[in-house]
Amino acid sequence: MTLHDEQKGELIDRVLHEKNRRAWNAWSGQTLSAEERAAAAKSSKIDVAELEAWEDLSEEIKARFAAEYRRRNPEVGTVPDLPKATRLIDMSSTYFANTLVLDGFVFASEASFILANFMRTARFASATFMSATLFDSATFKLDALFDTTTFRRDVLFHSATFASDAMFEAATFVQAVWFAFVTFRQSAEFDYTTFTQDAVFVEATFSSNASFDSATFQQSASFSSATFKQDAWFASVTFTQDADFCAATFAQNAQFKSASFSGFAYFTGTRFGSSTEEPCIPDFSDCLFEKPTSFRQALFCDGYPDFSGAVLHDKTSFTARMKPTPNEIKRDKDLKGRTFWPQKTQQDPVSARESCATIRHVLTQQGLPEDAHFFFRREMHFAGLPSEDCAGLSSEGRSKERSFTERLPYLLFGWLSDFGYSIQRPLVWLLCLWAFGGAAFWGYLASCCVPAPPGVVERPMGTAMALSFSNLFPLFGFGRGALGEILDEMPPVLQVLSGAQTVLSLPLLFFLGLALRQRFRLR
Repeated sequence: MTLHDEQKGELIDRVLHEKNRRAWNAWSGQTLSAEERAAAAKSSKIDVAELEAWEDLSEEIKARFAAEYRRRNPEVGTVPDLPKATRLIDMSSTYFANTLVLDGFVFASEASFILANFMRTARFASATFMSATLFDSATFKLDALFDTTTFRRDVLFHSATFASDAMFEAATFVQAVWFAFVTFRQSAEFDYTTFTQDAVFVEATFSSNASFDSATFQQSASFSSATFKQDAWFASVTFTQDADFCAATFAQNAQFKSASFSGFAYFTGTRFGSSTEEPCIPDFSDCLFEKPTSFRQALFCDGYPDFSGAVLHDKTSFTARMKPTPNEIKRDKDLKGRTFWPQKTQQDPVSARESCATIRHVLTQQGLPEDAHFFFRREMHFAGLPSEDCAGLSSEGRSKERSFTERLPYLLFGWLSDFGYSIQRPLVWLLCLWAFGGAAFWGYLASCCVPAPPGVVERPMGTAMALSFSNLFPLFGFGRGALGEILDEMPPVLQVLSGAQTVLSLPLLFFLGLALRQRFRLR
């Protein structure tokens, strides 16, 4: 790799690099077939002649190898033969002190960088690995550049550490790739990357921004238990098969705009947001979900997912309640003290209301009225919010903001009946209305508040309560007869109160009936 010497300093000596690359590719290409050479030359962006030059350069390379070996190992007497190109390229536990430039290199046989330490920048841009490649537990202290690199066999980065930027933009993984338990401490770039087989990022940690924009996953993609501590970009990504984000954590921005999910998508137990200064509003706008997607037990800490323009499968599942059950907390202690949906949010209320309406529509199609009504209540809640309760309201949100008089019906709907769901609230309001009217009537009839008029006989409290009750249920005709005569004899203020009781009781009775219907309707 460094037959003509290593790179020195920060600046790359391109002439030196080209000499090293030509020598390496001539040696490596001797074992490849004509078809493999053509494919490798294309992916490495080199002239195929570099891979066919072994016969012409072999003597020169062997002589150079012997001279360099003696120079670098003066204490060794015998120079070993040049390694065979078919053997394992074993650089396990190698300490790379200088900048490593392998742009355009072709690795014909299996290469192992297990436990290797790259102390300076490691460049593999446009390199081609024809056989399995192992970077298990490798450490990249500075930038690791794998732009447009092609891996034609399995690749393992298991437990590797990228202390600086990791660039895999437009890379191609023809076989399976494992980034399980990898730590990315700085930016991780996988834009336009193609994963032809399974891509495994299980329990990977992205400490800075992670970008997979326009990447293609042709087989399953697993990000289960992965942690994205800053922005995660999956815009316009194509998931041809299953996409697994179970138990993953998105601390800040989770961007899936225009992504396409052709297989099953799993966001079960995924956590969006961490109550940091930067709220996490998952963006699934314009996404296409062709198969069922699971958002069961997903934690939306800061806001409701944006599904504007998205096409959701009819069997998409959501957890339609605020708090985890004791059994769920017992199985997962991290759920303790958390809620599946935020009580308060800085999100644009217009966007939140539309998202709740989208979810409600999906659950209604599934015949889940109880779950659908949960999101209906959240939808009505956002409809009654003033803009000042939501910081950062967009211009579109401000233009759609309702005045207080427009929001008042929603507020009353919530206060009096929890948007048609609570049986207790309208009953309590009816009880208060009945007690207040009964007390007023009893005060008059018992002459404790005003003197009884001539000819009026004081009646017990039961009569006052009965009169108040009859006002609440006029359809039953309780106000006819003696109770009606008593009401006719009362002062105008009490007659107005009686009429107000009747008027106010009607919406409360409607809300009560609405809640009873919701609770006991056929499922």
